[in-house]
Amino acid sequence: MNGEFFKEEIRSGHLVTAETKKLWAVQLDMLRAFREICERHGLTWWAEGGTLLGAARHGGYIPWDDDIDLAMPWEDYRTFLSVAPKELPEPLMLQDCYTEPELSPRFARIRNSATTGCTIWELENATGDYNRGIFIDIFPIFNIPDARWREDLQTFRLRVLWSVIHGYQMERYDNTHGMAGKRHPKSVSWWAWRVIRVISSRQWIQERYLKVCAMVKKPTRRWGLLSFDVSPKWRWRRELFAETIQLPFEDTTIPAPAGYDERLTVQYGDWRTPVKGGSIHELVLVDTEVSYKETFADR
Repeated sequence: MNGEFFKEEIRSGHLVTAETKKLWAVQLDMLRAFREICERHGLTWWAEGGTLLGAARHGGYIPWDDDIDLAMPWEDYRTFLSVAPKELPEPLMLQDCYTEPELSPRFARIRNSATTGCTIWELENATGDYNRGIFIDIFPIFNIPDARWREDLQTFRLRVLWSVIHGYQMERYDNTHGMAGKRHPKSVSWWAWRVIRVISSRQWIQERYLKVCAMVKKPTRRWGLLSFDVSPKWRWRRELFAETIQLPFEDTTIPAPAGYDERLTVQYGDWRTPVKGGSIHELVLVDTEVSYKETFADR
């Protein structure tokens, strides 16, 4: 990364600071490590969400974004999770619901342990050895049943299971903040978890959630980010992804589905017109040079 990259600049009327550029540089290094592993194992992946939008519209990051989102077909995602812990170079590490019990089963993260990159949720709730380094997100893409009744059944099961998972998160939030049994007792999710935990475990519920996402093994007409959200805006025609192209992304390129126009339209509508808004992550604590372990040593 040359020195020019780190200079402040105006993009789409937004000031991109040198500090933001430092954050992006750390994430771009993680992207390169991710790409190398995928190439070594022949894995398919694409830019996702805001990263795909940024590549298509800005040739890089959305100026006010603070993360990189990637997506992979479920089977490739599973392969990546199995090889990444051994192949990611230090100080990078894989974080998913198996290596980090507090992380959502909806996605996995690559984190840089030599840095600090904390979301609001992590700042308020993460404890112990939870890695709070700068990260990039990786989402699995699942087949959606062709039969409408099976799709509806899958959606219903996912809503029920997520309600239980959310109940666990509520209880943990209450306990972390010294409000056990006081903040969420009227929530259906809270009570669902209180009942289920008597006969099962959080890990079992999370595994069941992913199994329902992956219940259809053979290719179908549509697929989507079922583990992230069951909304129609996260479901697309499979043929949009039949071919992969490379879009410019900062000092490199990034894979995108050839049908990215329709893919983005389903999610954003008029995606070509910039609408300034905060990132979904809203990183509130960032330090590209200090490890999260040092940052949170006295907290």
